[in-house]
Amino acid sequence: RIAQIEAGRRKANFQPVDLSAVFRAIADAYAAVAEDAGQSLRADLAPGIRLRGDRELLTQMLANVVENAIRHCPPGTHI
Repeated sequence: RIAQIEAGRRKANFQPVDLSAVFRAIADAYAAVAEDAGQSLRADLAPGIRLRGDRELLTQMLANVVENAIRHCPPGTHI
């Protein structure tokens, strides 16, 4: 899908996405996982950050970033 976007084929399907809401959902979903790992996860976001994009890919990307932080940071880390 990323290759398709880079080639311009999927950009026509981009929709407005509330990135603040996507990231808040990721933070809510992973807060307990971080807590179980001895870390804290907090999202300080400005409301209403919007862009045109692929909501599913943006969600996957943000989840990957948070998962990597939880996996690779030691206990006591504030994510």
